[in-house]
Amino acid sequence: MSNVSMMDFTDFMGLEGFVWFYGVVEDRKDPLYLGRVKVRCIGFHTDDKENIPTEHLPWADVIQPVTSAAISGIGRTPTGLVEGTHVFGFFRDGREAQEPVILGSSGGIPENFSNPDRGFYDPRTMAERQNAPYPPLAIDRFRTGSPAKVIEHNQYSEMQYSFTGDTPLKNSTIFFGKNEDESKVQASVYKSKDLESGAPGPKAKPVLVLQLFSRNPDENRMVFDPDGKPILSLPSTNLLGLNRTKFKNRKQETFDKQSKDPKSAKMPLGAIQLNQHRISGSLQSAQEQIHGRVEKSDGSGWQNVIPTHFNPEYPYNHVTYTESGHLLEFDDTPGGERVRLLHRTQSFLEFYPDGSRVDSTVGHQYNLVDGQSYTHIIGDDIKNVRGRLDRVYNSRSAGNSKILFDGSGDVNLEIREGSFDTQIRNGDFIVEAKNIKFIGTAKDEGASVFKLEKMQLDLWDPTNKVSKKSQSERTETGESTLVATSIENNAAGNQKFNAGSDFEQTAEGSFNVSVKGLHGAGIKQTCMLKPITLESQNMSRASGGIKLNSGPKGSATHLNVDGQGVDISTKLGDITTKALAGKFEASASSGIKFDTKADVQIENKFAKVELSSGGLIALKGKGSDVHTLLKNLHKALKAMTFPTPSGPSGPAQNMADFDKFEQEIDKVFKA
Repeated sequence: MSNVSMMDFTDFMGLEGFVWFYGVVEDRKDPLYLGRVKVRCIGFHTDDKENIPTEHLPWADVIQPVTSAAISGIGRTPTGLVEGTHVFGFFRDGREAQEPVILGSSGGIPENFSNPDRGFYDPRTMAERQNAPYPPLAIDRFRTGSPAKVIEHNQYSEMQYSFTGDTPLKNSTIFFGKNEDESKVQASVYKSKDLESGAPGPKAKPVLVLQLFSRNPDENRMVFDPDGKPILSLPSTNLLGLNRTKFKNRKQETFDKQSKDPKSAKMPLGAIQLNQHRISGSLQSAQEQIHGRVEKSDGSGWQNVIPTHFNPEYPYNHVTYTESGHLLEFDDTPGGERVRLLHRTQSFLEFYPDGSRVDSTVGHQYNLVDGQSYTHIIGDDIKNVRGRLDRVYNSRSAGNSKILFDGSGDVNLEIREGSFDTQIRNGDFIVEAKNIKFIGTAKDEGASVFKLEKMQLDLWDPTNKVSKKSQSERTETGESTLVATSIENNAAGNQKFNAGSDFEQTAEGSFNVSVKGLHGAGIKQTCMLKPITLESQNMSRASGGIKLNSGPKGSATHLNVDGQGVDISTKLGDITTKALAGKFEASASSGIKFDTKADVQIENKFAKVELSSGGLIALKGKGSDVHTLLKNLHKALKAMTFPTPSGPSGPAQNMADFDKFEQEIDKVFKA
């Protein structure tokens, strides 16, 4: 200690006097990207920027917590301070006051508005502030699958925006205009029908309450709902300014009767802290509007799990809120513990007191996984997708893909309108089920069709029968082949086969056609332009030929055509052969035989041949018959005489022979 002078004690950092300061941040764009800021220190610097411009202020280092390495880009980004932030720190070089170090920021509410010409104010110009990060003016959200439309503050140059999405502001328009003295830009929301030529009509009233809080040119407005919750906001770093804040309550008109101006009122700081985010009100209402009525497959709905009210209590709610509107919230309020990560566009991830999680995305969502993805859901998996389904699984090299429904419940696939198209380019489509039903839903009869195109139908199961039942059936095919061990077709009504060309039936065994009913025409075969051919290539009478039977096994009438001839027999009736418009011919090489116990007659219009059951023959011509002719011949022969020299001769000496001839005539020919 004796070798150290008093001057060394004074100049040694840590042993000299501690010099601290309060100041206001004026510049944070550190060229070294170290998080340094330029601070105008109260008492050390003047507010006259002509004497000490912002660029002449020294860069102040920012002390970071021990949880941040703060070296070579490792650790937290030291960029929390903004222009206008009040900070506390000390000078590392003591009274020289050229090396400021910031220990922390001081929370508060500015009582005055920005002024770039004076120190200890927000130093940014109006142009700089307009292009600085701010929360969105409004969010328009849709139920069409399109991303949300973000309306920014600097869009006021476009004069207006019309809401077309499914939010409480639908069919309304944000109109940007200036007040009467053009000192302020105003954002008002009107019903679109109240706009005339793009501007509000004389009787148009804003849909939302507007809160005016700035006196500076081009400073903008903030919009609150009737409960005082902020819905729309325009740029201002002096959001919570107190001394010049006025607003109009739509529920309770509070006007000064003398000045007709709204009364000054307390800034609804509590409402802002309660909702944390400037667009929380529109977030909740839009969320309920778009996702509040979701339908399940059975027609019932499931209620949105997002709570309708938050109740954070100070000081248990810990919030990080950025300039553009991003928010990170850890709410430790007893009974209302929540965690929320909110993007400025209203996309958010939130956890609720019971551990439930809500992931809400107002744009498109992407989930990219380089490895495998596993999901285990103990409860139900319920999804309602308003758009189309498009999935590609192309990692089949790792094995077969499989979907397993492991349980006793049914699995129903319902398509309310449209077709279900399954395409298997190179493989089999296999369905294993106890029963398979295809039920047509068309209202018109015959409009529901089951089609197999360019396919071979193979129904084969050696252990079971295939049963098919339908009210009506129609099959159209270019070429169809049915191969079966046996086929049985049963039709309760009519059965009809139509062939545009040849119709061929082949049976290796028997071919039986049986008609058992009492009604109808029986069996009828008609050939329009060609003959009907019945052919038996087996000529044996015992096992071949063609047999036509009437009665069981031909017990009444029988016709047999075989290699030995034609056999026709009838036991109960007649055999009638008629050629009404033509002729009847019969020829045989060894004779024609008629064997009957009754009369046999052959006749036409003028002649008749009759074989009687008594053995007599009747041959009748146009005017006579053979029996009469022979009788007359016998008579003439008995009376016949010959001329002789002595005169006519007498009766023949063999007259007895003539009498026998007459008797034979009566035995052969019928009178």
